[in-house]
Amino acid sequence: MVDLNATVSFLTPYYSTVEQIIGTISLLVGGIFGIYLIILVIRLIYLKKTFDFYKEIKADMARLENKIDEIARKKK
Repeated sequence: MVDLNATVSFLTPYYSTVEQIIGTISLLVGGIFGIYLIILVIRLIYLKKTFDFYKEIKADMARLENKIDEIARKKK
């Protein structure tokens, strides 16, 4: 079996780094204002994805309209 104390001493530098990062994040986004910022960032990301999706739909519609116009010209 692996000695638990040996692995804990191996992880100590990583633990301190993670602890500093979590401390910084909690300081930056603490309280109600922090929750508001997190929700705002999530909403902006969601809106960007939605906007990109609508741009793809618009491009597809333009491509389909061009194909319909080509078919209409061929029939004349």
